[in-house]
Amino acid sequence: MKKLFLLFVSLSVIAVNSHGQQKAVSPQQISKAIYFDESGPLKDFPPVTKEELEEMKDYGGHERNEDLKKRFYPYQSIALPMGPDAVWQKEMGAKVSSKGPILSIDGQSSNSIPPDCNGDVGPNHFFQGVNSKYAIYDKSGNQVVSPTAYNSLFQGVPGASNNDGDPIILYDSEADRWMAAEFSGAYSNPDYMLIAVSTTGDPTGTWYRWSFVMTGFPDYMKFGVWQDGYYMATNTYYGNDVYVFERDVMIAGGSDPQMVGFNNPWRPGTIDNFHCIQPLDNDGAFAPAGSPALFITMNDDAMGGGNDELWVYELDTDWGTPSNSTFNRVQQIAVSPFDSNFGSSWNNITQPGTSQKLDAVPGVLMYRAVYRNFGSSQAIVCCHTVDLDASNHAGIRWYELEVDGSDWGIRQQGTYGPDEHSRWMGSIAINSEHEIAIGYSISSSTEYPGVRYTGQSAAENALASGILDISEVNVATGGGSQNSYNRWGDYSLLTVDPTDDQTFWFTTQYINLSGAKKTRICAFDFEEIQSPAVYAGDDDNVCESTLFFTNATASYYASAQWETTGDGQFQNGDQVDAKYLRGNGDIANGSVTLTLTVQGFEPGQEVSDEMDLAIIGETEAFAGNDTTVNYNLGLDLNAYAVNSSSVLWSTSGDGFFNNGSLVAATYYVGANDISAGEVTLTLTSYPLAPCEDDDSDNVHVVVDPTTGIPGQLSEKEFTLVPNPTPGKFKLIGNNDDPNDLPVISIRDINGRLVIKERQFSEGDEFDLSNLEKGIYYIEVKNQTGSIIKKLVRN
Repeated sequence: MKKLFLLFVSLSVIAVNSHGQQKAVSPQQISKAIYFDESGPLKDFPPVTKEELEEMKDYGGHERNEDLKKRFYPYQSIALPMGPDAVWQKEMGAKVSSKGPILSIDGQSSNSIPPDCNGDVGPNHFFQGVNSKYAIYDKSGNQVVSPTAYNSLFQGVPGASNNDGDPIILYDSEADRWMAAEFSGAYSNPDYMLIAVSTTGDPTGTWYRWSFVMTGFPDYMKFGVWQDGYYMATNTYYGNDVYVFERDVMIAGGSDPQMVGFNNPWRPGTIDNFHCIQPLDNDGAFAPAGSPALFITMNDDAMGGGNDELWVYELDTDWGTPSNSTFNRVQQIAVSPFDSNFGSSWNNITQPGTSQKLDAVPGVLMYRAVYRNFGSSQAIVCCHTVDLDASNHAGIRWYELEVDGSDWGIRQQGTYGPDEHSRWMGSIAINSEHEIAIGYSISSSTEYPGVRYTGQSAAENALASGILDISEVNVATGGGSQNSYNRWGDYSLLTVDPTDDQTFWFTTQYINLSGAKKTRICAFDFEEIQSPAVYAGDDDNVCESTLFFTNATASYYASAQWETTGDGQFQNGDQVDAKYLRGNGDIANGSVTLTLTVQGFEPGQEVSDEMDLAIIGETEAFAGNDTTVNYNLGLDLNAYAVNSSSVLWSTSGDGFFNNGSLVAATYYVGANDISAGEVTLTLTSYPLAPCEDDDSDNVHVVVDPTTGIPGQLSEKEFTLVPNPTPGKFKLIGNNDDPNDLPVISIRDINGRLVIKERQFSEGDEFDLSNLEKGIYYIEVKNQTGSIIKKLVRN
């Protein structure tokens, strides 16, 4: 480390400031918003439907800026460096002082090419935007606004019908307001800039909305918050490419905020015409009163000639007389030579298992460039992608600038590339403790595109060493390569939590272990790293026909993976909140064990937990085979029910069951059954929890006066007197054999036994006076047979 430090000191001698100040230019456009209104609450907007998601997938496959696919480096033969990057940090930081993400969740999915994932954090929310959609989360990771079409934020605003993309989300901490923007005009005319500002600090509430007509298509626009305006730069090579919007009027909900536009005459000479300078985004306290807004960019000598430099611009806005506003390049600052030449195409970054390479986006500073006023000092941090050793081995070149009097100079610089993997699409920020963090994508021939971050501690920052001493943290392990397209992403975003002004929040994209295109949202600080913890959930059960939603928790983990001892399949098996669909083997076994394993943020950190899942079968009813019964006899039903909590018999006729809640019930036909000559009996089986669907089956019964009679009693052998009866009745018959006395039992219309079997003799009286009025069935049996007679109690 000492050797590297000395190298940076020597470089600081050549990193001198040169004044690039020219004659300032005046505005090319001064106009006002052409439309204004106030939206309803975002939390009430309808989320995207499945059909809309499918449309977005089709639209997402349409690449933007296809005409810019060729890059040229006409000065490469004389460009520096002539060899490896001189400020290349070849080893990871050894200071393990990051506990890993405080929060690490998947954000929205995006099938856009590229997704352009970004988002910012406020006091209570994280607001994420991707091409075509937005979603809002609380700071515990709960989604409070579901994915919603991005242009719904501007519904009814001129230009909002296309949902063209390049979303921008920023939190304006000094005003406690949110700002969102989207361009329009990619495939239509005229060109618009759509801007919204929340009416309060709650992004789920209402928003003010404006539409501005632009001069030239505002591609790849980037915004920065400054005390007197929302400043914007664009990739516009045939019109204005630097703008400012009247912040105070917009925060107050004014209907006609002004816009001032400039055509930057000091645009770095990129042969492919793709370039966007970066507006400085002011984190924390504002710059000293009256300070003009700042912009910054890079110039590669291989592409545009001259030297490898950072160019600083000032935009001095006069809202009272906008025509007096000026824009100027005020400095050209020499930096350690770098190489942004990855070849003439967008095929730059290697992936495993495919010849398809990814775009390194090497020609611009990455989003954001950050300004911070520490009171006693002022700082700027920014970064971009470089080729470490002329082999398309990508690393992150980063800078910290400080102001000395009126001039900015390099305080420290470095290029992070500690191993054989490529790192690109970085985003940088510096917090109030002078800690620097950089988040980025990582990939190589052996590493699928994933998400990582590193940083510089406050102690190392005090040395201005150019070393990122914080140990690299793996936020999301890549699980697949992107095929068919080289556009990976144009930008990501790392910001600082305004609540403590220390915690970093980062969002970008990756491909998960299931091969799906995902985004990740993480929050982290530089406290001591923690070991991962996992709980697979309590033992549970699930109906065989439904998905099981896991109820697991995990903390301080970089990746997760579910496994099963059975033959079922997981949905999102690389997520803690996965879903499991049982297999046929699971059903046969009746249970399965599910195991959740998580990897920590340091090598070798792994922990697992398991839970047992009982598979509950669906209930099934079988009422028996169709049959025939004699109307004088009861029908013993030959049915069954499986996986049943209870059963219930019912009839299409007027007979009754001895107990309709038993599978093996007995049915006694009624007068209507006899008259119809048939009856249908239905067995309904109710499921075991958590299954919900019952099952029914029917048996058709033919009523026959002779079938199945071992012996029979004549209707004339026994008579009920009187019938109907007010209570008492007698059974009159001719069976006086003392060795074969009849047995009588009485049931109500529901089959409930109200008088148990008892023998009787001719002339015995029965009393039903204590029973309710209605129909009762009297069954008489002897050795000859049985008969059922109906009695009416009136």
